[in-house]
Amino acid sequence: MKRGLGTVIVIAAAALAAGCASVPHRVAPQFESRLSTIKTVALLPPSVKVYELSAGGTREQMDEWSETARHNVVAAISKRLTARGPLTLKAFEPEQGSALEEEYRDVRALYEAVSASVIIHTYAPETTFTTKQERFEYSLGPLPELAEAAKTDALLFVYAEDHISSAGRAALNVFTVLIGAAAGLAIIPAGGATMVTAALVDAKTGDLLWFNAQVSHGGHDLRNPASVDSLIADTFAALAKETASRTGEPPAPR
Repeated sequence: MKRGLGTVIVIAAAALAAGCASVPHRVAPQFESRLSTIKTVALLPPSVKVYELSAGGTREQMDEWSETARHNVVAAISKRLTARGPLTLKAFEPEQGSALEEEYRDVRALYEAVSASVIIHTYAPETTFTTKQERFEYSLGPLPELAEAAKTDALLFVYAEDHISSAGRAALNVFTVLIGAAAGLAIIPAGGATMVTAALVDAKTGDLLWFNAQVSHGGHDLRNPASVDSLIADTFAALAKETASRTGEPPAPR
């Protein structure tokens, strides 16, 4: 059975999720010099999935919850990155059924795979490559069509996944449920788990200039706007500080 790459990210995040709600962001060697030239950022359609976990440990994607969560994520990101600072953030969504949309879907899948690699090799203690930490160099490859269509200096990729325990599962006095997946077993705590990855990508080269991952064990709910705002604030705090420093203004208040 084919499994989504989003599940692979959950598996990769499991190594840092235990007792770790926040991890340092990563930046490419050219981040500071490139940031000085970035004025516009296109927020590509975030991939947001909310699952309900049953008492038996299976998970079902909930479309209505996922759409609500996606709306909350977009609103929170727009608030955080445009409240202050020099960046102009705009939503960009390729026309449905177009060749550009197909390309974006391919690139989004690649981003999810690259995100998993970033987490495995620069965050997870047992599989970390020191060289990858010291010199963060990841790329999605050249993105000329997306860059031309978006007409921006950088692209913002966001992936978010939430796991909500059903009433029956919440009533069980258990600590974890094992979910089978392509690369092994993802351990989802009884209280659920929420994860966000985000990357600022050079629109022309496809290089990941900045990356961050946030993992929460039951402390956030993507269906709740206030909860999402808190999680997104943590995710983008460092980037907001970096961009605000270009104007001398303090970052937007949390």
